[in-house]
Amino acid sequence: QLLAFSRRQIMKTEILDINLSIKESASLIQSLVGEDIVIVLSLMSRHRFVKADIVQLSQVLTNLAVNSKDAMPEGGTIIIQTEDVYLDENFLNYHPDAKKGGYVRISFIDNGCGMNEETLAHIFEPFFTTKPVGKGTGLGLSTVYGIVKQLDGFILCKSKIGEGTTFEIFLPMAQEKVEIQHKKSEKIKTENLPGTILLVEDEQMVREVTKQLLESCGYRVFEARNAKEALSICETIQEPIDLLLTDIVIPRMNGYELAFRIREKFPNLPVIFVSGYMDQKEHVKKIQDENTFFIQKPFLHESLTNTIANILKRIHKQKANI
Repeated sequence: QLLAFSRRQIMKTEILDINLSIKESASLIQSLVGEDIVIVLSLMSRHRFVKADIVQLSQVLTNLAVNSKDAMPEGGTIIIQTEDVYLDENFLNYHPDAKKGGYVRISFIDNGCGMNEETLAHIFEPFFTTKPVGKGTGLGLSTVYGIVKQLDGFILCKSKIGEGTTFEIFLPMAQEKVEIQHKKSEKIKTENLPGTILLVEDEQMVREVTKQLLESCGYRVFEARNAKEALSICETIQEPIDLLLTDIVIPRMNGYELAFRIREKFPNLPVIFVSGYMDQKEHVKKIQDENTFFIQKPFLHESLTNTIANILKRIHKQKANI
């Protein structure tokens, strides 16, 4: 870890698809943080190729995950985002460690307890820790810092007490082999059919990110924090709902009860249940309903949007045959 901080660790760098690498690390991160913490992946980088060591990149993600877990003893949400950014002279004026050019930015966001300014100023220093004696080495974040620096990138951190913490990792976009890799992983995009979705999720961060994603796909989205709000929307809405997307564990009543109540007004309404608990998947299977679906957390946004697109496509086809 000290070698990583001092940028002397030997790395086996290769051209990596950052979106794929994070996706493959998601299950490990989930096992580290436990079932009380929801992980959301928002992998939006289109370039997505960086030059990195896959083992060291995994260590960066797991170290950040452990840090977030300690900040959320009662559970919470971690959002991992990727996006393409171009850093200009104006950005460099505020961040002298950065270099001008194209980067893939990895944002690691939690809604934990947050840090004060004094702690924030020292988090990347070796042996600095806020944990009790014997509970931490103080090398976790300094190791992250060293690995990122060795990859010619840089890392920023924003945090406030009670508002959570965001780490932003900037890795230079890889230039070599990108065109070949793009061709290999090129996918056929399908046009989304219109639809109205009722989204029920009590975690604010998860709800906001999911709503933004669905709206970016062209869907009309009504959001609710709990079952009471969802039922209220169903009573007042002036248009048909095409799909219910709900977490299973929500306040007031669980997702199964909510779906049953809403289907009294909208019979045969397609429902996607979402949960981080594996036993719920088996429960959904027992329902044996062609309009009932399940997605396991953490999930890729692509997995969710593809599922919704296929459901709405089937609905439109059925309506056309009537």
